[in-house]
Amino acid sequence: MQKNYEYFIMLAEKKNFTKAAEALFISQPALSKYIGRLEESLGTPLFDRTSTPLRLTYAGELYLQYIKDQKRSEDILSRRLEEIRTEERGQIHLGLSSYRGSCLLPEVLPLFSSRYPHISICLTEGSAPFLFHELFHERIQFCISNPVDTLNYSLLDYESLFREEILLAVSETYPGLLRFVSNSEEVPERNRSQEFPLLDISRLQEEPFFMTSDRQSMTYIIESALSSRRFHLSNVFRSSNLTTLINLAAAGLGFVFVPRFSLRQAYFPKNLLFFRLENLPLFWEHAVFYKRGTYLSCHCVRFIDTLKEIYGSSDGAELTAHTARIIPATKKAGRQLL
Repeated sequence: MQKNYEYFIMLAEKKNFTKAAEALFISQPALSKYIGRLEESLGTPLFDRTSTPLRLTYAGELYLQYIKDQKRSEDILSRRLEEIRTEERGQIHLGLSSYRGSCLLPEVLPLFSSRYPHISICLTEGSAPFLFHELFHERIQFCISNPVDTLNYSLLDYESLFREEILLAVSETYPGLLRFVSNSEEVPERNRSQEFPLLDISRLQEEPFFMTSDRQSMTYIIESALSSRRFHLSNVFRSSNLTTLINLAAAGLGFVFVPRFSLRQAYFPKNLLFFRLENLPLFWEHAVFYKRGTYLSCHCVRFIDTLKEIYGSSDGAELTAHTARIIPATKKAGRQLL
């Protein structure tokens, strides 16, 4: 079987012998002769020449998929050999939301960099749909995001990392706080011991809330939970920037939902009080996503393992195996390593 695939791939792409030959800088007769020999060696036509433009036969479709699989295997081998040649040197192209990066990277990078000082990180920030688009086009190797059933993950594989609690926060100077919290002076001490008092959100119907924008995964998770209680927030200010929302709440202007790991950051506002919602526990999943069938380098695997090491044993984090329930269309696959 012939190993020079470029002629066949170009003709399948251009669907025209003349255009394909021009793109390959060869004559049309030379291209026709090559395709004829290829079809003869395979014993079946690969192109339907009665169609305009040219169309692959069923055998042609199978052969094209075979070529793609071969090229992917060769690419994996090439990358793995390059890793062996370069030993510990390399680069990771990672995708994160801006807020998640501000919380996660200051904890993960010091440990990762101390172990692998010659591995550099190239960061791409954006929303989940944007990051998945970048994954599909292989501009990033993997991203960390939150699985929700409103997005299509059929072209992606994933690994669940941890489950994070979402808390409700309000400034200790919020006007009328004592209407909802009988003894607000005890709350800071209880928060410091990782004890979060319960708050009945039904009593906050008319209070101002600061929420992430409609397309963000935390919004979907929170509003789905509230909808299950037939509860609707009537006074909501939205922004895609969670840091802005937290600072507005810290200014005493309203309530905000906050991921629990945010509390670990030294620069987080100190005047916020944190609560769990009564009879309405809020959690969201965090997972590593990568393009289905793609290759994750050993450097990416090391970074992911460092994430699991840090957050798999952290307060408020739970390694979980039920993400498959949330994403029924996607099967969890192991990372491809040679």
